[in-house]
Amino acid sequence: MKCLVVGASISQGYGLEHERLDHRLWVNQLVKNISDEISVITNVSNAGDDNFQIFKKACTELSKNIYNTVIVCWQNIPRTNYFFGLETYNTRFAIIGSQTPYDINLNNNTKISKSQLSTMRKNLIAYYNHHWDLANLVFYVNTLIQITKHQKADIRFVNYNLPWNHYKFFDRISFTTPSSLDPFTLELLQSDQRNDGESLEIYEMIHDCYNELGGIQENHWLNLYEPLRSKQVDIVLPDEPHPGYKSQQIFTDLLTQRYSESLTTFKNTL
Repeated sequence: MKCLVVGASISQGYGLEHERLDHRLWVNQLVKNISDEISVITNVSNAGDDNFQIFKKACTELSKNIYNTVIVCWQNIPRTNYFFGLETYNTRFAIIGSQTPYDINLNNNTKISKSQLSTMRKNLIAYYNHHWDLANLVFYVNTLIQITKHQKADIRFVNYNLPWNHYKFFDRISFTTPSSLDPFTLELLQSDQRNDGESLEIYEMIHDCYNELGGIQENHWLNLYEPLRSKQVDIVLPDEPHPGYKSQQIFTDLLTQRYSESLTTFKNTL
């Protein structure tokens, strides 16, 4: 049996001694706990990929090979990578995200300076709203579920540090004033800059959008509202903030328990 793992640095094991081959990496431990029959783990996670790149890589791999289990660990939101020019070397930069700016050299002695990148990011983030990335995420999730359904594969999604934190963002509720909403939703709606009627209208609009795209499919998530980042207790190195081995074990225990609970829930519905 074969397992596909897709994600960014967290599922790549960035900073660990053997990275994606490290037997203490949470996803390797999780796969072992899921089934003794899985003998091949194909981990195509790549540090720095945004969610579109993760989605594209998953689709590409699933179009070429058949897997029994698929685990997708989604990147932080917001993060949008942009490729400048076309060169034989990497010119990718997280134009929306936390990556430290650096000078990018292009053909014909053209250079995009760190300060230019910082200015671009500042201008873009000033008008950014999480909704559009969340709508894309819902689309990615449902598309991958449909692909794996045809292959009769079990697909599970992992939340490392998505923006709603512990709030049940995708549960639509009825309200009369925005004050009853969680802080993340209030920020997304910009309710402090709108009247209550407009906030309600936009709230209904975004949830209609998620529903039209198929919904977040909570039953396919191992930790939709329990981000791994909130469980992290150590880092790999003093100047490297990725999760260390203590955190790897905590992630493993949490996700193994959630996987077991999801199987019990599924059996109870039969």
